[in-house]
Amino acid sequence: MDGFDNKTHQEQHNAGGIADPSLGKANDANLAASSKGSSVLGSDLEQALNQTLSVDEKAAAPAATVGVDDHDHAPKVGPFDLHVDLNNVADAKTLNAKQVGKQGSFEGSFGDKGDFLNPGGGNNTVIAGGGNDVIRGSGQGLNTITTGTGKDTIILGKETTNRIFDFDPTNDRFVLQGVNPKDIIIAQGKNPGKGGLEQPLDSVNNALIIDKREGHILASLTFAKASDINESHFSRLTGEANQSLKNEELKADGFKNQRGDGQLNGSLGHDRLIGGKGNDFLYVGDDGFKFETAKGGGGTEFPFKTDSPGTSELTPTLKNGVLSFTGSYKDFDGAPLFSQGEKEL
Repeated sequence: MDGFDNKTHQEQHNAGGIADPSLGKANDANLAASSKGSSVLGSDLEQALNQTLSVDEKAAAPAATVGVDDHDHAPKVGPFDLHVDLNNVADAKTLNAKQVGKQGSFEGSFGDKGDFLNPGGGNNTVIAGGGNDVIRGSGQGLNTITTGTGKDTIILGKETTNRIFDFDPTNDRFVLQGVNPKDIIIAQGKNPGKGGLEQPLDSVNNALIIDKREGHILASLTFAKASDINESHFSRLTGEANQSLKNEELKADGFKNQRGDGQLNGSLGHDRLIGGKGNDFLYVGDDGFKFETAKGGGGTEFPFKTDSPGTSELTPTLKNGVLSFTGSYKDFDGAPLFSQGEKEL
């Protein structure tokens, strides 16, 4: 995945501004009025969808909110601000809801080694594997996600932020749970803050999926471009889709089920891992990733290629769920992960 030249990108932002006129301050009153209506409708939809969840997923699911005034405006989780002012993003665009289809059953979509991962609420880490995975990022927490290879699906829900390190617009996609496609904004961050593992969610390096009713960041896609994300990457969750993720349905396809708080470790085959309401670590194994030593300049910045001229010599290792590296960076214009002296993830 190609990254960014920060200087060039920021110049484009300063020249471009917000593309959608409905995001301007002059329309704030109209936005608020229409948002309350869509919020109530969204709550009804979410409650209906929650009725189709399995018992263990209901235990991890948050209670549905009923209105815009019920939003929790807690500004941060650790160093991360989960909200963004829509006047402080670039290249903003809305979805054409008519072009967003419905997600039917997930049966048959997991391939040979895909997993279903639901971290629930809390501040969670999800490391998926090399198959076609489904990750439910709708538990009203903060999820740090590495999808691995394969064609992966991330379920986005309101009041939940998903920090995704390796979203691939060619293969990966989103499913909206209880969120109206009309309320989705796709934009590029403008925050010039430092890079590294704790770079701001709205970093200039990141594409953002935003719930415009609250300015809540539903997904921050590290080193991705908003221009690469469109309606084809989205669908709406259905009861049929939820039904297909229940334990009894997946068990028939050979899935091994685990549920609980803390660390849940998967197997070499299909896994269904359901976290609790606390902070969870869902991890399906080291075998889903293949790394080579990044040595040289240009496109070797670990773990994502960028077009900056810096040089690197890094040896990444994933063992027992810990991603670490040895080596060094020099003269980078961009802000790659591990550029601030971090040693492991």
